[in-house]
Amino acid sequence: TSISITLVLLFVYLFARARNLPYILMLFAAAALAFLLLEPYAESLMRMLSRSGDAQEIATGTSRTHIWAVVKMLIAEKPVLGWGYGSSVFIMPQYARFMGHAAPHAHNMFLQLWLTTGLVGMVGFTVALTSRFAIALRNREAFTVVLLLFVVLNGMSESSAFGGVANIT
Repeated sequence: TSISITLVLLFVYLFARARNLPYILMLFAAAALAFLLLEPYAESLMRMLSRSGDAQEIATGTSRTHIWAVVKMLIAEKPVLGWGYGSSVFIMPQYARFMGHAAPHAHNMFLQLWLTTGLVGMVGFTVALTSRFAIALRNREAFTVVLLLFVVLNGMSESSAFGGVANIT
């Protein structure tokens, strides 16, 4: 996932100039057309791309959707202050029967942050990230924008720095 995100963002960083916009739009149109043409073969493609040969592995994001359902349930129990930073390595394994395995973290940076630090931590992080993103856009810091986009996009499937406690996971 990280490699794919990096390659796409690197492409955008290198080619996102006004003069290249028609080519970028054509590339995205071709990708959309390919997606539509390959959609009838989605099941067999997912089986081919999965490690286990099971299409459900791809459809559930290697069981991430099951993990996220448990995390959302836990967030609902302590939405404001969360369960405590680094607590997921102790809490999540207790719900292994719902997830299919004992996940040590949420596999999503935003859900992980909300689970462990609550709405208080989420708001603080969102304000810091959004303000830095706005500054980078205003100052035309293309590399910083790409880096922040990587953090956000990668964070949708990984917990990044918010995953666990040092020397435990």
